[in-house]
Amino acid sequence: MGANVVVGVDASEASQGALDWAADAAMARRCVLEVVHAVRQPAWGFDMDLDHVLEQQGKNLLEASAERAERALPGLRVRTVLSTDTPTGALLARAHDAALLVVGSRGPDVLGGPAGSAGYRLAAAARCPVALVPARRGSTARTVVVGVDGSPDGRAALAVAVAEAELAGARVEVVRAWDAPELHESVGHVRHGLADALREQEAAALRELLGPVRLRHPDVPIVQRVVRGRPARALLDAARDAELLVVGAHGRTGGDPSVLGAVSHAVVLHASCPVLVARERQHP
Repeated sequence: MGANVVVGVDASEASQGALDWAADAAMARRCVLEVVHAVRQPAWGFDMDLDHVLEQQGKNLLEASAERAERALPGLRVRTVLSTDTPTGALLARAHDAALLVVGSRGPDVLGGPAGSAGYRLAAAARCPVALVPARRGSTARTVVVGVDGSPDGRAALAVAVAEAELAGARVEVVRAWDAPELHESVGHVRHGLADALREQEAAALRELLGPVRLRHPDVPIVQRVVRGRPARALLDAARDAELLVVGAHGRTGGDPSVLGAVSHAVVLHASCPVLVARERQHP
């Protein structure tokens, strides 16, 4: 038993994918699936007829969403929430003590702004891990890919990835990306030696990080990959056929806690599989 899995729903195809993914996550955790829809009613309520229509549409959507989840997973406990807050505000409020917040990605962004921007804002602002699920998920690979860089959020991402893999009976592929500094062609032999040294340094750091994780989770297959290249591209390539990609909200450079780090930002916008954003630091 644990905290709820919260999912935001609307009429979009991406929302349905998020609902199905969240239902599976809640069932695996043996916890309640909380389905949230916000109707954006004006605070002053100048059009009571419109308010009533929006409220009824929201209730119908929530009822249909609950029926869909319960039909797919008999025994799943579902709770519905109709909110008159903004969609982003409603989800952040419900996710305050949640185990996981799930939203759809791609397609029309009913939470406001260009496609994907609402999911980005939620992933940056929520206190709990946030999963962004695309409308179509064709992969059946039992692999969870996670990017690690030695940062606190990177360690949190690793812990979340292993926990998700344990629930799903999947393996974990741990990716650590690195690159050598640019050197002039005249010192090419130095550059080659430096690259080898850096590669071994990164591999040793990753082995040290994974040692305790393997001891705590001996039944979870963990594969490590040290990749030379830009971290975002390395993760996107590794996760092309993955079941899930997990990243930390921020890397080693830290940054503004209200926005995602550069790598997480790129991954959230471009990944073809579900992305789960984790953080070690909590918002006040």
